Amino acid sequence: MISETKVVPAFLGGFICIYGLVSGFVKERLFLSEALVAMVFGILIGPEVINVVDPRTFLNVEKFTLEFARY
Repeated sequence: MISETKVVPAFLGGFICIYGLVSGFVKERLFLSEALVAMVFGILIGPEVINVVDPRTFLNVEKFTLEFARY
């Protein structure tokens, strides 16, 4: 089983790479801000849509913060 401490940085890194590739199109053609795109991405991977990351399941917040800070 893959832990949330590995999934969150993977999605964040993937989002940064993909957004870096298409940011010119998003900013110049669609006139969308970076904050809006990041918020929509967070909602999509959150527990309400595709349920990839559910922050309510992080049992040990201190351990998760420590693991996430290492990236």
